Amino acid sequence: MPSRRGESDALRSSTRRSGRCRGTSPTPCHPANFPESGTNVDSIVTDVDPPRLIECSWSSRGEPDRPLRWEAAAVNGGTRLSLTLRIPDNEDIARTCAGWEAHLEMLAAAMEGVPIKFPFERFKAAREAYRELLPSIRRG
Repeated sequence: MPSRRGESDALRSSTRRSGRCRGTSPTPCHPANFPESGTNVDSIVTDVDPPRLIECSWSSRGEPDRPLRWEAAAVNGGTRLSLTLRIPDNEDIARTCAGWEAHLEMLAAAMEGVPIKFPFERFKAAREAYRELLPSIRRG
């Protein structure tokens, strides 16, 4: 997988020095700042394997567990980034999917140097599309 060697070495070194590598106790994350995007979440990093994996919670204290897993893999000269999120059974799946779609759009824009506000209209349209799609998925 293409990576900037210095960055992955620095992360690997940092995690070793602080005892935050795989199999050790969870570590609080520094919050990302996306203004106007919703509630801040106090994430806890639960697994790190630079540069291919980071797993953390997507829950604040007192909330149900929502494990979040990012995996990077080399694919055809590029990198495929996979996101897996588990949510409690009673949560609105369509809302969660639409929210992640909107936040990933914000992340892509920020990476291009043109940050955007939360795309609320796109979120609402995506939420309705997921609501229409979900009954067919649940039937199997």
